[in-house]
Amino acid sequence: MSAVIGRVAARPGRADRHVADGLGDNGDVPKPVLTGRVKFWRDLKGWGAVTCPDLPHDVWVHFSAVEGEGYRSFNEGDFVEFKYEDCWGNQDSWHYRATWARRLGDR
Repeated sequence: MSAVIGRVAARPGRADRHVADGLGDNGDVPKPVLTGRVKFWRDLKGWGAVTCPDLPHDVWVHFSAVEGEGYRSFNEGDFVEFKYEDCWGNQDSWHYRATWARRLGDR
């Protein structure tokens, strides 16, 4: 039986991708508040996706990240602003996860 000592290496090219897109790794570079549109929202599951022209991939949003009280949700097409973190490899196949989001007025 063999033991693994030390940390598991990051996926090949992962660090390079962060440096290239300026997002940093593990929050070491503050990310700006971005805006986007809700691509879809699954009310029964409590999550959905936001598309943003400033990011190469959609952002996963859980209802707990939506500003408000009680059960919070969005509608498809809502204009929103959000903060996010890199979650590649930790949240199914999503690259980004919202840490805070709120609906903005019609635009």
